[in-house]
Amino acid sequence: MRNSALMLVALFGLAPVPASAQYPVKPIRWIVPFPPGGSNDIATRMVTERLTRMLGHAVVVENRPGASGTIGTEYVAKSTADGYTVLSGSDGMTSTPHLYSRLGFDPLKDFVPVTQLTRQPVVLAVHPSLGVNSVAELVGLAKMKPGLAYASSGSGSPQNITAEWFASLAGIKLTHVPYKGGGQAITDFVGGQVPLASLGPGPLIPHYRAGKVKLLAQASSMRSAGLPEIPTYEEVGIKGLVIE
Repeated sequence: MRNSALMLVALFGLAPVPASAQYPVKPIRWIVPFPPGGSNDIATRMVTERLTRMLGHAVVVENRPGASGTIGTEYVAKSTADGYTVLSGSDGMTSTPHLYSRLGFDPLKDFVPVTQLTRQPVVLAVHPSLGVNSVAELVGLAKMKPGLAYASSGSGSPQNITAEWFASLAGIKLTHVPYKGGGQAITDFVGGQVPLASLGPGPLIPHYRAGKVKLLAQASSMRSAGLPEIPTYEEVGIKGLVIE
């Protein structure tokens, strides 16, 4: 039996548990393999709060960050597959097997994906202190000042890969500052310690709406409904940069 990755809520919706079934009979532990405050954590807490009310048993979120999400993921893979330890997986599960020679889990064999909770584009953000308002202006500045630092949720994460792909296509050099998750990256980015960020939009949007950061592009084939005013990389001339 494999452990459940991503979201159980759709499983209950598509195949309701029979009235005679005695599940759950104890709290469910929901593992987020990143620190609090990031896109994964925020989305998970929104779901588990409602799921607790639906099931009548606590669904407890537990953050186990580290190594681009592999620590928490391995923890769930090695847990008893009884339905009481659930993982909020991420698209990083598809990239980490290619970045680490040894992993304590197999994303295809050790987990059962239940449903997709959210679909969020990777967003390119800049701190206002950098003085740029478009991707073209950023590229121009980066060519004059090679090595501008950007924050991501971790080495090998889709956010990291997106930024490096952007730099390659634009012909610029950026310096990666990896964090253990988007929540920690947001803190330093909004505070101005790191001038650029390549992150999920969830934790960025409140700061963007408040005018504390600028969003320049999103790595999707079309504009997100939540950010219709932000162009895609394709629209600003960075052809082929789509990660979905």
